Amino acid sequence: APALAAQIPAGAPLFVFVRIPGQPGPPVAVKRLQASLPQLVELTPADAMMGGSGFAAGDQVEVTARIALGGQPTASAGDPFGRLGYEVGRDGEKELVIDRLTP
Repeated sequence: APALAAQIPAGAPLFVFVRIPGQPGPPVAVKRLQASLPQLVELTPADAMMGGSGFAAGDQVEVTARIALGGQPTASAGDPFGRLGYEVGRDGEKELVIDRLTP
C-alpha cells in the first residue's frame, strides 16, 4: 500500500509463503526475495519447505507476503504484510497488497 511503501528500506527482505489454512506448523512453501515492489512472484511445489509436502492443483491456500524489517524470517512487531486466499490451479495471477503491520 502507498502509505507503507515509504517505510520500506532499500534491500529489505521480502518473504512470500504459502500455508494450508487450519494446518499448524511451518509454511508449506516459501521464497525469500529482495523487496522491490511491485514484483511478480511465482511459488510452485518446487518451493516446498520439506520434501513430500507442498501444495497441488485444487488446494485452497493462504499466501502471505511480509517485509522483514529486522531481516529475520520470523515476524517481528511492525513488519508490513499482506495476505490473500488462493485456489491453486484455478485463480491465476492475483494482486496481493501489503497493507497491514504485524502486531
